Amino acid sequence: MSRGLPEGCKHRPSHTLAVPLLSLPMEWFTLVSTAVGVVLGVGATNFNERIKWKRERTKALYEYRSKLYADLLADLTKTRAAIRVVEHSVRHTSEDKRDAVTAAFASTNVYARRYQVQITSPKHVADAGAAAVRALSAVRDSIAAGDHGTEDCSKLIEHWEATMRHLISAMRDDLGEIA
Repeated sequence: MSRGLPEGCKHRPSHTLAVPLLSLPMEWFTLVSTAVGVVLGVGATNFNERIKWKRERTKALYEYRSKLYADLLADLTKTRAAIRVVEHSVRHTSEDKRDAVTAAFASTNVYARRYQVQITSPKHVADAGAAAVRALSAVRDSIAAGDHGTEDCSKLIEHWEATMRHLISAMRDDLGEIA
């Protein structure tokens, strides 16, 4: 007599299942665990891609603002240097100085950069940039009016320098927050 077969049976009937009944829950467990694994894998991949995207976006923002801030500072500095050349020039008449100072201010992208900063940067940086441009405009107007060397003109220049320090500080703070 064979083991595990009913009495009178010499061999196992062909219509019985080859898989024991206890293995059926294991098949469901395998399917469920595979599905959970797929969901976890896709979720982890999406999460990692999101982190990577944020990191790349932050890097691009940092690079864009760094360049924009450097360009604005360069334009302001170049404009001030051009105004200073005209200011100390003895060859120009007062009317020539006024025209030269106005041309020096117009020759750079100070206003365009100021507006770029206003639409792409935090309010404290935009306000500091606008203040620096206004202060430099006041210096320009004072020199164009022939006030070079006066106490009022010196105060305007000191104010412009203070607004530049404030602008640089605001830019550094913003770039530090991004990084």
